[in-house]
Amino acid sequence: MKLSLYTYLFSRGKDFYLYNSESGLLATIPQALFETLYNGDFETIEENNLDMLKEKKILVENDHLYDYYNTSRLKFFSSIGNNNALNLIIAPTTACNFACPYS
Repeated sequence: MKLSLYTYLFSRGKDFYLYNSESGLLATIPQALFETLYNGDFETIEENNLDMLKEKKILVENDHLYDYYNTSRLKFFSSIGNNNALNLIIAPTTACNFACPYS
């Protein structure tokens, strides 16, 4: 199990946040959960919380790490040649740290 490629953990002041760009989830989380996810100690998470993190695509099985990427790629390539619609994907980077100087 791994943290999804689309999950970002960050803190501002005394608050800890989790954002998943695949599901659009933005949540304030307890410091203990933040540290657990940050350190990759997934086996210490209670099963009901683990199930919720999987459901929200925060944690994924190793063999599903690139599912969202592959699905998006397939959708993009299948739309090539279709003149009825404009498809646009804006993906600055999957390593964004939300530290833009203008925010």
